[in-house]
Amino acid sequence: MIRAENISRSFGRLRALNNLNFTSARGEILGIMGANGAGKSTLFQILATLDSCYEGMLSMEGLDARKHRLRIRRSIGYVPGQFSLYGDLTIRENLLFFSSVYGCRAENMAEIGGALWEGLAPFAHRQARHLSGGMKQKLSLCCALVHNPSILLLDEPTTGIDPRSRLEIWDVLKSLKQAGKTILVSTHYMDEACFADRLLLLHRGEQLSTDAPQSMIASYEKKLVSVTGAPAQQLYQVFSTHPDAESCYLYGNSLHMVLPGDFDIRSLDVWGTTHHTGPLDIRPIRPEMEDVFMDRIRTHQQSSAWT
Repeated sequence: MIRAENISRSFGRLRALNNLNFTSARGEILGIMGANGAGKSTLFQILATLDSCYEGMLSMEGLDARKHRLRIRRSIGYVPGQFSLYGDLTIRENLLFFSSVYGCRAENMAEIGGALWEGLAPFAHRQARHLSGGMKQKLSLCCALVHNPSILLLDEPTTGIDPRSRLEIWDVLKSLKQAGKTILVSTHYMDEACFADRLLLLHRGEQLSTDAPQSMIASYEKKLVSVTGAPAQQLYQVFSTHPDAESCYLYGNSLHMVLPGDFDIRSLDVWGTTHHTGPLDIRPIRPEMEDVFMDRIRTHQQSSAWT
């Protein structure tokens, strides 16, 4: 369905994307994860055929994205990172506008959008500018679906909205996946990683890894330790100087410490007692997606330093 080979994009001296290679199949959710500045929006501009000034090759539904932009666009539903609908138009008027652009009927939205449209229909005569953040994103998704595309490109659709709306949007995406749509969705929320079939991890334009979330977690070979019992910043100052610490980073109110796989964590109590007064809770934990992401960044930086 989608094949990207050696995709790179530069803006002057800035290398926004560097040699990305990935595929996405029909009926798959490919999550694109990374912090701000990772290159997610730049990649979506390319995928949406809005930017052709890239290196490499991109094909969608067997068509070259440079040569067949207009044909490809009829197969794409795109939701950009910023709300881009018409605020002075109502929900219904926005849908009518976008359906007219694609030459289709907005009345089919109930069938295409399902539960997504059911939540918006009672407010169909409300202007878009008066909608909540969650409802704006749902309307954006409805407008992207109005022509029943086979590919959905969603650039951070859950950013800045409440947790309930985030889950509702992901429920809709899972239903659309079951209907056979190919979905590429970017996010910087690590707790959303498990909702994707596969993840493409990006850091400063570099591709760190592409695999299923559980496979990434299962491949984590280091010993991960959680330390609590004192202010996290203070814990960082104490344990980041430990000679066996491969990495330390704050995780909520705790400190996560990465150690060699065969390290005996009982010795950390002595280290904590030596450098800190007061009892500490030090225990091994199973990694989560954020831990995997941090480890991939650290490994990438180390390998880059040697090249």
